[in-house]
Amino acid sequence: MLQVLPTGRVLHATVRRGDEGQMMAVAGRLRLPLPAGTGLATGDSVALRVTAGEGGQAGLELLAGHSGGDALTRLQRINLPRQQPVSQGIRLLAAVPAGEIPEPAARALQPLLASLPTPGQLSSAEGLHTALRNSGTLFESRLAAQPEQADIITRGDLRARLLRLAAALRGSDRAAGERDDATASRAARDAEQAVSGVLARQMIHQLAAHRPNGQVALSFELPVANGGEIDDLRLSIREESTGRGEGGDTATEGEPKRWRVDVRLGFTGLGELEARLFYDADGLSITWRAEDAVLREALATEMPHLEKALDDAGLAIQGLRVSERPPEPEAGAISEDGEGLINDRA
Repeated sequence: MLQVLPTGRVLHATVRRGDEGQMMAVAGRLRLPLPAGTGLATGDSVALRVTAGEGGQAGLELLAGHSGGDALTRLQRINLPRQQPVSQGIRLLAAVPAGEIPEPAARALQPLLASLPTPGQLSSAEGLHTALRNSGTLFESRLAAQPEQADIITRGDLRARLLRLAAALRGSDRAAGERDDATASRAARDAEQAVSGVLARQMIHQLAAHRPNGQVALSFELPVANGGEIDDLRLSIREESTGRGEGGDTATEGEPKRWRVDVRLGFTGLGELEARLFYDADGLSITWRAEDAVLREALATEMPHLEKALDDAGLAIQGLRVSERPPEPEAGAISEDGEGLINDRA
């Protein structure tokens, strides 16, 4: 059958598992064994192309760009319903009485809460860099890039601590079932649900970083330990087109680019403070939006000092201002019609 198909013909195929366990793409009677590491699972749809080999022998190849899309979609379907904001999940974990969860889980939870960054640590560039690096968004990519540093990475990363806690809770839940310990089992299940929601949220951030245009897009959520409360810090970094080139919104080589940074701080009792920064060849512009009048007044008071500090650092200032408008929806936030990945209502 393959011999009668024209070279270049594209076939739609489904991933199946063969009798010997090997994954293959199946299009009618045609079979293409798949290499390991494609990220594909049974039932995924892929595209195959008919090729011409030596001596005119026809063959099949898996089209580039069709080996991972379904895997990403599948991960989105799994994690979207489970997600909850990272700080919200950590608050729920902090409220769990240590005596109501089994000892292995309590031992895993205590260092997790103790590792949360504080405002003092985040006030320096080095401290902020360390906190973002260990926030969980970069966990798997850091392990892949630096396998020799696995011990160090897994000791300090929030996602690694959450995974250890999840494993302890699963073991504790099985043990509680054997003991018929209803109180401990209920507390462990509540904690496990919170951990699952945070891990799903971190996965959504990782999936959102896969932009088809290849531009940088990173999002971070940090729970911040602040005087017995847990505040919420969210930061996103994106590379954008300026729209000045011929490509419009589509990035092209040589087209002017700019960096956009969105920062949100959620303070217990004071609402939210948002900063939006744009940096390009023309300089830096920053806009603050604060829900609380006290925050706006404090920002306005500090504005001259900030402008001088930026000027001393050699940065051209396009504009600095404080807005009374409520913070706008963050990039990637779910909208009223359900589009987007990040769901704060989960």
